[in-house]
Amino acid sequence: MEYKWKSGHNKSGPSGGVAAAICFMTMAMNKKVRPKTAITGRISLKGVVTEVSSIEPKFLAAKQAGMEHVLLPEENHLEEAIDFCFNY
Repeated sequence: MEYKWKSGHNKSGPSGGVAAAICFMTMAMNKKVRPKTAITGRISLKGVVTEVSSIEPKFLAAKQAGMEHVLLPEENHLEEAIDFCFNY
């Protein structure tokens, strides 16, 4: 999956699947995602959300981008990753 943003940055890979699904769902339901929220996670064709790799760099990138909330798969809710995000 590849995303093209207005900023000109292209992103690709399976860890953006959940973000894409949430974007489509919120548009279809005329809802909004909480501001300053980063989203990561893989999603299967059957809609099953699974963990992603390299979670610490994703937390760091979200923090550097000014994100205040991070949505991630349950399998990635590691205490180390959460500590990294808030104590780095």
